[in-house]
Amino acid sequence: RAFFESRFEPFEGGGYYVRSAAKPGDRAAVTNTVHFPRATVLWQVGRVVVELTTTDDTAAARIDDAARAAGLYAEKLEREDASPDKGKGKEHVESDEDLPFEEYWPESKTYDVPSLRAKVKSLRFYEGGMDSVPLDKRVYGKRFASGSTRAIWWELALTYPAPGRLKEFRIDARWHRQDGTVLVDQVVDGRLEAGWTHSFHALGRGHALPATWERGTYRVDLTIAGKVVASGTFTVTSAALVSNIQLQHNQNDPKGRPGVLIKFKLETWGRLGQETHVVAFVHFQDGRPLKDLDGQYVDSNGLVASILAVQPKFESALFETAQIFFPYAQLHLAKGKHALRVQLVVYDPKTGAAFARSQFSTMSVTSD
Repeated sequence: RAFFESRFEPFEGGGYYVRSAAKPGDRAAVTNTVHFPRATVLWQVGRVVVELTTTDDTAAARIDDAARAAGLYAEKLEREDASPDKGKGKEHVESDEDLPFEEYWPESKTYDVPSLRAKVKSLRFYEGGMDSVPLDKRVYGKRFASGSTRAIWWELALTYPAPGRLKEFRIDARWHRQDGTVLVDQVVDGRLEAGWTHSFHALGRGHALPATWERGTYRVDLTIAGKVVASGTFTVTSAALVSNIQLQHNQNDPKGRPGVLIKFKLETWGRLGQETHVVAFVHFQDGRPLKDLDGQYVDSNGLVASILAVQPKFESALFETAQIFFPYAQLHLAKGKHALRVQLVVYDPKTGAAFARSQFSTMSVTSD
């Protein structure tokens, strides 16, 4: 609470000038006898301007609070002294009882960001590249598919009364992994322009290419002026999941070639309209991959492989009965009985990044 010794004098058009008995004019030397160093203020209709004579930032902010309270108190006097016979030229000395600060500026106790007199409207997350996404193009979410996610950005939305002057501040962002360890600390400089009443502040973390995020739930804490003002979580999931694998032997393809038919369920997330490859690889039990000999069923590294290409039509897509066929002859096995393992790997063909792998399924093949 502030103690002011001031003269409130009405002027034409409504409102009051705040004058000091010691200094005439529209500007008045206002001294708070308890907390605040000297400052000068100018009260005009609905507006308080504070000129500080201190380098103490904390005191400066409190001077501003006190000046605004004085302005609101003047409005109260104007309402009470509406009669032309009241209030004109009357000296008024305010006391602790005369100026109940919380009553006339109640928001001061409820700000999420006291140093800015701001409230946090939201903390949201969106996917982007190394440069931020325009505000109207951002797609917000709490779940991101690892295979298609490059960088994840947080966005802090603030609302506040127009500050009347430029305010600069700093946001400290701390990212936590699922186990609670710190992933990274960031700092971003923010500002509030004089006439703004809301603003968005954002910063991202990630890479230019997708498929670099580990799966799990992450937490981001945002701190302004030493106070945690917002905290939010998001989850990075696989971009695809392969399950329910079944190996059906002695099946024939349309050309009549015998082989093994691999049936499975494929789920994808965040791959809308993007070509996606599921590649079946075959290994010996000791982990050695089978090598191709004729260039027919082969991957880019010369390994035996059979590929299924799909293009999801939904952000979350399900292929309930996907299948891949392997002719026995294309395994290029020596004569005898072989214990093998099959694994399905989901790729982005544009980047070559693998973003999902199945468990190994075993099978036995005899080659004549």
